[in-house]
Amino acid sequence: MITRENGSIDQVTMAMNELREALRTAQRLLGDRCMVNKKYMTDRLDTVAACMPDALKQANAIVAEEKNIRDTAEREAAETTSKARNDAQKTVDEAKRQANQDTAEARKALDDAQQKAAALTAQAERDAQAIRQKAQQDAQMIIAKAQQDAQNIMTNAENAARNAVSQENVHRMAVVAAEELRDQTNKDMTMLRQQCIEYLDGMMADTDRYLVSLCSDIRQQRQMLDSQR
Repeated sequence: MITRENGSIDQVTMAMNELREALRTAQRLLGDRCMVNKKYMTDRLDTVAACMPDALKQANAIVAEEKNIRDTAEREAAETTSKARNDAQKTVDEAKRQANQDTAEARKALDDAQQKAAALTAQAERDAQAIRQKAQQDAQMIIAKAQQDAQNIMTNAENAARNAVSQENVHRMAVVAAEELRDQTNKDMTMLRQQCIEYLDGMMADTDRYLVSLCSDIRQQRQMLDSQR
């Protein structure tokens, strides 16, 4: 880089300052005239004249260097701006690609969750229907057995009464036995009815717990789906 230390520009500047100082301190005459040392002034002017070409060259070199610096800075700034724009565009494109990929994955997860929920619901309905049918069949079997047992007891009681001898004591014993059989039959019917009710209540409770568990699974699937949005 060209410097101005001890160069022609410094010499010219010094000579010009000396000329100004000589004019400022010169003896004043009439008007704007003054008296100066001719040789002193001539030497200073000769110095300025001798250094002027080199000073101009240095000044032109400084201007050219400054222009080169500006051009380089503008070129580097343009390259930096272009690179920043390209990098920004790549970042935007990558973000769009990632967003599209995430959207596709979210849609697939939603479809999978909906299909699983539909399958769980259908399975729950089938299981609940099967449980209800089995409970009804079991209840019907219990009631039918209880009715058959009661009918058998009544038939046995009636047969025993018809086959009893006519003696009063035997007849009385048959009547008492028939009454006891009837009472026992009523107790058995009541117990069987209570067992049937308890069995049905247990089956319905199992069905209710199964449906609650199924609803909990479906709710968890929905929460997982919501967390992926």
